[in-house]
Amino acid sequence: MNEAEISNAVSQKSDSRIITNIQVLRAFAALGVVFFHTGYIIPGGVHTQFYGVPIFFVISGFIIPRIGYKSARDFLLNRFLRIVPIYWVATLLSTSWFREPHELRGIQTVALLIVVLSPSGKVSEFMGRRSGASRVVKFLLAVSVVVAVDFFYRAVHHMSLEDRSIFLRSFVFLPTKHPDGSFYPYLDVGWSLNMEIFFYALFGLFLFISRRAAAPLTGLTLLVMRWLYVRGSIAGPYAEFYAQENVRYFIYGIALYYLFSALEKIPRNRLQSPAVRTGSALFIGGTIVPCILFSVFAHCASHPLAPALIVAAALAGHLAGHRIEFAPLLFLGNASYALYLFHTFFVKTFVEFSPFLPSLGTTTFIGMCVAVVVSTVISADLNRSVEMPLVALCRSFTDQ
Repeated sequence: MNEAEISNAVSQKSDSRIITNIQVLRAFAALGVVFFHTGYIIPGGVHTQFYGVPIFFVISGFIIPRIGYKSARDFLLNRFLRIVPIYWVATLLSTSWFREPHELRGIQTVALLIVVLSPSGKVSEFMGRRSGASRVVKFLLAVSVVVAVDFFYRAVHHMSLEDRSIFLRSFVFLPTKHPDGSFYPYLDVGWSLNMEIFFYALFGLFLFISRRAAAPLTGLTLLVMRWLYVRGSIAGPYAEFYAQENVRYFIYGIALYYLFSALEKIPRNRLQSPAVRTGSALFIGGTIVPCILFSVFAHCASHPLAPALIVAAALAGHLAGHRIEFAPLLFLGNASYALYLFHTFFVKTFVEFSPFLPSLGTTTFIGMCVAVVVSTVISADLNRSVEMPLVALCRSFTDQ
């Protein structure tokens, strides 16, 4: 992290609207997903994401009503600019990246890691250097770009009609049911974004009706959809996807928003009294630790209340003054979306090299740790080098 990023993270601490515990929870949720995709099996045969994606859904259900958008147009435009452009970039890159030889992906990963770990830590500054080492890395990256374009052309040119349909539907966030019953889009991790976009669309629709009623109407609609699907009143692939059990996490998040809003009105001196601080600390420890232990030892990784309880614990800590304000974790929380989108690009590189370097295979503890660290470092840099500049560029067009 450079001084500007530390300053930005520090500024979040003083912003009363920012709940730092939620930012940190975003970081850990994203890391849980990265851990899951390494394929590492915890002793006892447990393969878990530590509730990563469900926690993201609960946070969305909580944070979207809290932000307080001025209008439906403002909300939908904001969500579009924040979510869609970088997702399109990741989807386009995936067409070539995952079809390249794994040796080439290994070279690209190493080159990107060198750029990220350079003294500047920024792609733009690194590419302007004239040292011998930078020239070698720039040459490797240039060759990689040329090869990637070639693989992209060949991938699209030889894409089957079914794959083209999935590819195009992925761009407009429409789920496609596969013969095996899954709903993965072209970029696998995008399935959760299809859920998120549906949630945003519902919330934006109800914002047109009433700003105050948008959150409860959204939660009620999701609840009714789920109820109708379970009792068999609605059917089909869209009903199966949009009424899946994961919708409950958005509802939990909305409920937490109203509970938090009510508690937030209590005077601070009462919320942060010694008795309340002690009680909240016990609640946090008595919630998060058992949830994590259940996911590891009790094979309850999909426990329906655990994600909501974890988010509730983070919010309770904020109200009671137990706030995590460690700048690197806040930075990683800000970069959690880029980490979620791009980590599979690099994790798969380690997975494919496992047969050649068994000691660094992701099935080993050391290999898993290396894969998580490398994927996190590169993805976090993509957040500041690609994602945020892209969002700023898109906003510049809409502000004109």
